Amino acid sequence: MSHAEVAVERRVGIGLIPAVLVCLAAPALFVLEISWLGWLLLAAGVGGALLIERQRATASDPPSPATSRSSRSACSS
Repeated sequence: MSHAEVAVERRVGIGLIPAVLVCLAAPALFVLEISWLGWLLLAAGVGGALLIERQRATASDPPSPATSRSSRSACSS
C-alpha cells in the first residue's frame, strides 16, 4: 500500500457526546412527547458541554503571575 492509499483514521472527539444528547432531546420532546426524557437529555448535553469546555479552558490557560510568584518564593527559601 502506498502512502497515498493509507486510510485516514478519524477520531471522534469527546465533545460529540453532548451534541448527540442535545440532538436526541428534540425527538424525545416533540415526537415521542416524553417531556421529562427530553429535558433530561437536554440538561445532560448542555451540562456535559459546559464541563468539557471548562476543562479545555483551564488546561490551556497559562499559570497566573501570583501562582508562579508564590512557587518561586517557596523554592528560594
